Amino acid sequence: MKNILSSLNTSEKNRILEMHRRATSRFYLLESNLDGEIYWQSCDGEMNLLSDSAKSNMVPSGTENGKELFSFKVLPEDKAKNPEYDIQGCVGIENTDSKVYIIDENKQKVLRLYEGF
Repeated sequence: MKNILSSLNTSEKNRILEMHRRATSRFYLLESNLDGEIYWQSCDGEMNLLSDSAKSNMVPSGTENGKELFSFKVLPEDKAKNPEYDIQGCVGIENTDSKVYIIDENKQKVLRLYEGF
């Protein structure tokens, strides 16, 4: 391996390092955003913990306006503490094309609907 690297010029080494950085930064960003507890706000203002099954169905959907966006492979069915409210209605997730992002709010990760702003 050492012989292969020593045979590359600086430009080639930099290109390989940049490709590695891009590949791993997306992975690490995804991991850091989805690690730990994530909350969603119900229509009555209560914070509810996002279920593990909902988190496992979140997939990256690109970046816009500096926000890492996600969508759901399967619509989440989380219910609020008040059973009248659910995540789809309160957050505004209408279908699997709906985009969400995670913000830090009062030292908690909170799921929000992305509306293109």
